[in-house]
Amino acid sequence: MAGAFTHICLVNEVLNRIRELPENNFPEEIKDHLIANKHFLELGSVAPDYPLLDYKNTDSENWSGCMHAVSTGDFLQVGAFRARKMGNPIRGKYIAWFLGYLSHYTADVCLHPIVEKLVGHYYDGNQVAHRECEMYQDVYIVKKKRGQELIEAEILDESILKCSESENRSFLDIQIKMVWQELLATVYNQYSYTSKPEIDRWHSKYLFKIDRLAEEGSQIFGFAWLLNHFGLAYPWSTDKKDKFLQNLPSPDPNISVSFDQAFEKTVQHCLENFISFSNYISGQYPRITARFGDYSMDSGMDKNGKFLYW
Repeated sequence: MAGAFTHICLVNEVLNRIRELPENNFPEEIKDHLIANKHFLELGSVAPDYPLLDYKNTDSENWSGCMHAVSTGDFLQVGAFRARKMGNPIRGKYIAWFLGYLSHYTADVCLHPIVEKLVGHYYDGNQVAHRECEMYQDVYIVKKKRGQELIEAEILDESILKCSESENRSFLDIQIKMVWQELLATVYNQYSYTSKPEIDRWHSKYLFKIDRLAEEGSQIFGFAWLLNHFGLAYPWSTDKKDKFLQNLPSPDPNISVSFDQAFEKTVQHCLENFISFSNYISGQYPRITARFGDYSMDSGMDKNGKFLYW
């Protein structure tokens, strides 16, 4: 999957494009919800990865596996239907969170085939190489989009931290937590009977570890805690890592792309998906017109080995 900060930069770029669209090209109600609840949009953009940093908990890793590779299209269909019917006071923040989740799906299905071609399949012993690739792309895109080194950018303080309960930052907003739990129970009902999703635990672990990785990365965690699981810390520059940014292989053997080109392609697909899903959620269209389905966010392919965006 794309790195956490790439997901956040992506969804902000899409929101900027939505702001620039002519009137009547995007439902005004949905646009207002996204702008007012940008922090929940960003939260949704990393939601499927939330359990991953609770890495000693097998149940958490299994929940991330479900969200990434099992019934991914069903989750979007159920989530969109829930958004269409959702009323106040949760409607605005839920729509923002759900469209953020949609952006994660779009990004992983679009970008992950490139990462796999570059470093191999994630579950074939290439986890460290995947993380290294994604982390360098995180550093690059934050520098490009925000003009800051990742270590200087207080992205989480500006966004996901605001999704916490006001009295305890370790707890996720209770309304979003409850609807997320309901979606997981609906789509993955058999698994939810034996393993309840510990969303508050994911939230606390995610905030702590991602924030520490970005702030202290190479200097403190590098070869102790991180090498155990990720294999590295967030790098401070991309000077030696053009291999993760230029001439990247794509599923088409005749085409190589830069990370800039891949990011732009993902933005375009994400914008198209936002328009289609928002037209449905707002009631303007009776169905979702975008192409989506049960594609693995790990590989970008469906069960027949077909890519959605390549």
